[in-house]
Amino acid sequence: APDVRWGASDDPKPPCRSRHDVIRWYERGKAQGRRARVLDVVSHGDRLVVHLRVRDESALVPKEEQDRWQVLTCVGGQVVDIRGYETAEEALNRVSDH
Repeated sequence: APDVRWGASDDPKPPCRSRHDVIRWYERGKAQGRRARVLDVVSHGDRLVVHLRVRDESALVPKEEQDRWQVLTCVGGQVVDIRGYETAEEALNRVSDH
């Protein structure tokens, strides 16, 4: 959605507050050598839990890949909110609470 919000799990004022902000964040990460691949997507009503594996290719010694989870809330076929989580349990708890 044009006014999508993206940030930490409980951040009331997430740093990304528009489609432009989200795209710019991805572009910066790509330019800095960060890469991610989607491992799984699970639907929970109007929310999607996305399991990502992230790596940083910019370091001289590549860092280990890290698993991350995002919960995307959809309204009218558009993503309106994205929240990041360190563990699957945190992400799944968020979708089961709503």
